[in-house]
Amino acid sequence: MKYNTPKELWNLYKELQEFNKKKQDQEKIGEVVFDLLCAHLKEKEIRYTVSYPDDMIRWIVGFDDHRNGELYYHQHGQDYMLNAMCYRLKENDNPLDYVRLSNVFNSLLFRGKVYYDGNRKELRFLQVVSMHELYWMPEMLPDRLFQHYNTADDVSLCANMMYSTGKDPFDVVADFMSQRSE
Repeated sequence: MKYNTPKELWNLYKELQEFNKKKQDQEKIGEVVFDLLCAHLKEKEIRYTVSYPDDMIRWIVGFDDHRNGELYYHQHGQDYMLNAMCYRLKENDNPLDYVRLSNVFNSLLFRGKVYYDGNRKELRFLQVVSMHELYWMPEMLPDRLFQHYNTADDVSLCANMMYSTGKDPFDVVADFMSQRSE
């Protein structure tokens, strides 16, 4: 049997106290994760707005000089919805082509989904993240946000390529994937 030194026992005691405090704070998990998201955005000097009473965090992003989007983060039950507006359809765009583009993208994604919002005439990317995951592993937050932003950027790039070239959605995504693998 191994005997622990007083210092090791003290460190174990402190870890247990921290764990018990975090477990008690779990009742306020929504507030904690919301504050965590806001703190991360402030740290990165990202200007965002919060709408009340739903606490939706929103900011406008520039994917490049010609492409803009909007990111929305909000709580939905025990999950956080990361939602991005990737492309707003132009007047002469055929919505069916963008529905097809979203289907092609969805076959490649392992997290989230791309969909066409017919009411707003936008191509959007939705990713669901567990609040428990962000609460117990806050170090995952930057990775989740970066993944969400990058995928939204990819969707925006393909939608803009499809608009400017007039190619079929499958061809646009295939070209994009072949350029990415080079």
